[in-house]
Amino acid sequence: MSLFSGKMGSSTLSVLPTALVSTVALIQLIRIELRVPEYGWTTQKVFHLMNFIVNGVRAIVFGFHKQVFILHPKVLIFVLLDLPGVLFFSTYTLLVLFWAEIYHQARSLPTDKLRIFYISVNGGIYFIQDYASDFHVDWTGSKVDRKDPRKKLWNV
Repeated sequence: MSLFSGKMGSSTLSVLPTALVSTVALIQLIRIELRVPEYGWTTQKVFHLMNFIVNGVRAIVFGFHKQVFILHPKVLIFVLLDLPGVLFFSTYTLLVLFWAEIYHQARSLPTDKLRIFYISVNGGIYFIQDYASDFHVDWTGSKVDRKDPRKKLWNV
């Protein structure tokens, strides 16, 4: 059976590498924790944890793609489809923070404002994502009620 013979769906081809990345991230997190448990939650450990969560949720969404759209309340659909993308952004801005901290430490520069900047940028992105969801058009094409945007999302 060939991968492209039609026997295997495209979602299966998406699940395998995504689940593999998630598994590798979890293994890396466990390895680092076993080697240096005394440092607590470092930037590197949080990066691997976020990578595990993002790719794990994406693998689940890819694997159960048709079932995702029949979930109720509808807000669960939006969370499963939108949250991994925003967390992906946070994960890789955390990677930028990690390298910025290394650079600043190598140059003996202060690193205290880097985390504040990271939190501010991510907070802004989450705010924009939440604000954009107020203008969301549901699956039938009708706009969400601006007076109560949760009305359509929660099916009330």
